[in-house]
Amino acid sequence: MATDATEVFRFMDLPPEIRDQIYEIILCAWPPPKQAVDKKKHIISIAGELAYYHRRVDFGIVLANRRLWHDAFSVLMKQNLPIKVSLNAYLGHQLLRSKQVPVVAIASRAVESFNGYVMSHSIQLRMYPISPSMDVLILWRDLDCFCQALAESSIPFRGGKHTITIANPFVNTSTPHYLNPRNQARLLEPYRKQLCGFTSFEVTGNVEPSLAESTMQEVSQYPSYDPEDFLQDILQRNKLGHEYFDKGNNIMAYETWDGAFVKILSLTRSMNRVWQQMKTKAGTNWSYRLAEICFQLSYNRVKSIVRVMGQLKEEKALMEHVDRYFHSLESALIYEPFLFRQLGASWNPTATQKAERCYQAAIGHRLVERNIENAERYINFAAQILPANPDIQQERENIARWRAEWKYYLTR
Repeated sequence: MATDATEVFRFMDLPPEIRDQIYEIILCAWPPPKQAVDKKKHIISIAGELAYYHRRVDFGIVLANRRLWHDAFSVLMKQNLPIKVSLNAYLGHQLLRSKQVPVVAIASRAVESFNGYVMSHSIQLRMYPISPSMDVLILWRDLDCFCQALAESSIPFRGGKHTITIANPFVNTSTPHYLNPRNQARLLEPYRKQLCGFTSFEVTGNVEPSLAESTMQEVSQYPSYDPEDFLQDILQRNKLGHEYFDKGNNIMAYETWDGAFVKILSLTRSMNRVWQQMKTKAGTNWSYRLAEICFQLSYNRVKSIVRVMGQLKEEKALMEHVDRYFHSLESALIYEPFLFRQLGASWNPTATQKAERCYQAAIGHRLVERNIENAERYINFAAQILPANPDIQQERENIARWRAEWKYYLTR
């Protein structure tokens, strides 16, 4: 029988479970975020950028009437569990980039005006009390990645004040009691899994008091490291970085070495009590060995990112790596002496090791065409220590040509 062309399809006559599946497809089917690091190809595709979810949600069907909206909103919240993170703008970008934490939106009216967050996380750092802040919208599915970034960051987030507030956006939906104690515990699980030594950590809002208390206690506990196991883990990461580097996977090499260096730095800056216990237990030889590996990791990071820049031909692609290069160099020149002081070790890099690092720094400065005076100072020091090294002499000539071109352009 022919169907009447004017017949109306009654969406609300569908079984609830079918309607929920439709809501999920419309509102919750997120494509993979566009990330800056392509780990399969071992390259940075958008260096220095955040990992964004790129999707426009069509709310047309759910705006037909109030019941549709309430049902759809409940599905939207349960499947996505949106979280607002508020923190220092500059440090926040560094943190999110470090682990490529997927972001839905950042510092926009939508983030500020949205009232459907299941949880908010405010971070205040004492050393940046009045710095500009930003609000970031992430999904609960990515909270584990965010917490991992917090735990492994070289920025002293452990020393900051963290306030976790659980809300209940389900009150006026078809499932007002969705955030029961079991689902509250699920919300907080990434914090309990990833964080330790966060001594100023508060859980408040729509949360079971006993759950909030146990979470705060667990997150504030300092870890217990065996000194030799800790050292062996760092040595293994260094070895893995070399394997990546030898295969030409320079970004993976950088990330591996950077992770090992940051692990040491984070421990010394944020968990001083644990650090002192480890030093006392391990003795001077352990500190000596760890100081040596710190220098190697620091040097390797600079070397790997300089190789990445040297392989790029387009200026735009090269410039995308500038921040990473200078961050590595700054860490070597600033944080490394701090680590040596914390270790209290007598180890110091040899003149040859210093010269090799200066050689890499000279190449890096020339590639990004920044501060020719520093490039000359680095290469002259390297040439003074290793005058017979042909690579250093070749780089000295490259920088001399750069100086000549610079003078030419100034006199035109």
